[in-house]
Amino acid sequence: MKLAKLLTHQDVIEYSILQGKVGVMAVHGGNIERGTEQIAVCIAQNSNSSLYVISPRTQKRDWKFHISSNKISPRDSEKLAQFLEHVSTAISIHGHVIKRNVICVGGLNQALRRSIVQSLREDFDVVDAIEDGGICRNLSAKNPKNVVNLTRDKGVQIEIPLLMRKAFKYKPCDEMPTEETRLLVTRLVETIQEFEKSFEE
Repeated sequence: MKLAKLLTHQDVIEYSILQGKVGVMAVHGGNIERGTEQIAVCIAQNSNSSLYVISPRTQKRDWKFHISSNKISPRDSEKLAQFLEHVSTAISIHGHVIKRNVICVGGLNQALRRSIVQSLREDFDVVDAIEDGGICRNLSAKNPKNVVNLTRDKGVQIEIPLLMRKAFKYKPCDEMPTEETRLLVTRLVETIQEFEKSFEE
């Protein structure tokens, strides 16, 4: 299914906010990769980042609404095209089901990816999916067609384990469900704020 067709479905919501030059994305939000939309919203709200979300609001998880990041094209969405034009780089929040509570960080913006890995490693089990591979090798987001890499300076994809996402199921952004999730968002907000300074210099 192409994005243009997905967005015609009555249960699919697409929204964006254009703010900072760093963007945060959740292209598998809603009931697909649960919790990723809430985490992306939290990060954007607290860092003044731009935001782009695709959110299937179905009662049950339906994988027909899951479009590969490599096949999500700005040709199919004016909101997405405007978002990608506005930001310089982006962070795309995803969820994995690897049987290990590890955060996988990929994407072609090497400087931002390394900054995020370094920041998160203080408190989490983190793998640089491009430089270290291993258990995260299939989540490297190194395809230039991946929507997060369509920004001017390419982007970063963060794959978060289920244990850190499912706690968000019934909680809004302003009620961080766990200390672990709160810490994750805080670290990413700090990294984005530092990175934003480079656009001001």
